[in-house]
Amino acid sequence: MVKFYDTGHFALETHAGEIGKDILGFLQGIDGYGEVTPHGITVKSSSLSVKETIDRLQAFLEKAGVTIYARIDQQNELKKAGLSSGAIEFILFGNPKAGGPVMIERPIAALELPLKVVAYEDAQGKVWIAYNQGSYIRERYGLSSGVSGPLTLDGIIAKAFGT
Repeated sequence: MVKFYDTGHFALETHAGEIGKDILGFLQGIDGYGEVTPHGITVKSSSLSVKETIDRLQAFLEKAGVTIYARIDQQNELKKAGLSSGAIEFILFGNPKAGGPVMIERPIAALELPLKVVAYEDAQGKVWIAYNQGSYIRERYGLSSGVSGPLTLDGIIAKAFGT
């Protein structure tokens, strides 16, 4: 799509609101941009149901010797509170050999551990997985690259889902 604006050389200075609104409108049509994604979060679509997505991730992690600390069916928990939502599940996991050095270097970084992945179904029935970016955690807590490597989940997600 091409759109021309009635403006001169300094378009963003004179028409920032209009251009910004059009950019956001364009991004709304791209997978993963339908809602605001906070800085430092990766959101990817899943071709599986929420349950199947977490099942596959859990099986992959267990096979790799990673500890599964908890799996929470938030949809079920919301029902208990008299609320309703689409399917949403969390999995909390980690390995003390990897997370231990993070906590030793910067104890407050333990707020990010164990690692978490959420799978959820949006209002259109599409399933998404989301997790913190390792680089964001490293920057947020001032961690060295030596200890923060295991916080990066992109490779794990790619291997678990064959992408």
